[in-house]
Amino acid sequence: MKDWFDSPEGRKSAEDYFEKLKKKEEVLEKRCERLKTHFSDNQSFDSLMSRILEKQEKYDKRHYYTYTERPLHVTDLVWELASSEGTPIEPVDGLTENFPSSIYEYFGYQFAITHGQGSVLSIYKNKECLYRS
Repeated sequence: MKDWFDSPEGRKSAEDYFEKLKKKEEVLEKRCERLKTHFSDNQSFDSLMSRILEKQEKYDKRHYYTYTERPLHVTDLVWELASSEGTPIEPVDGLTENFPSSIYEYFGYQFAITHGQGSVLSIYKNKECLYRS
């Protein structure tokens, strides 16, 4: 396997892979910038979160019996924005207190990724849980 990675096609494959990751990251950054531009105050961000959580709830209901419950791409995008632009805060409930968590406040919402046997995204407003995947 090491010989393959040292070969020209192995190096080319690795370069292609990392270029693809770089492009994905650039797209994510552009989307975050667009969100920051259009939703730059508490009222507009609150409106955005209401729409996202409504769509997420419909998505979760549709996929409940398939065991594929997970955040929508836009929900993940808001997490990325909150984790890069938000303020780190202390745990907000028993889950975030008892398991390793990264928690950020952004426009009055608290976003947490908690790690245990899996990872869970939680979204709170005024420390009341609105969504947990």
